[in-house]
Amino acid sequence: MPFLNSLTTDILICVLKKAIDSGIIIITSAGNDMTKQDLYPSVYLGVITVTSLDKENNHLYTNNFNDHLTVLLE
Repeated sequence: MPFLNSLTTDILICVLKKAIDSGIIIITSAGNDMTKQDLYPSVYLGVITVTSLDKENNHLYTNNFNDHLTVLLE
């Protein structure tokens, strides 16, 4: 489960931006809540979000899936 659900804070945005601007790579899991809802920090620009696919390259029904996914792994 992402450490923050649908609740953004100025502090988190500032910390993530500073980390990304410093060259730190931020990778998050898409989660497995079976939702297409935007989850934080995955929706922030510069954050890499990963999820998994099944053998037919379809997303697993238990995983979250939305437009903010960066990497899909089989």
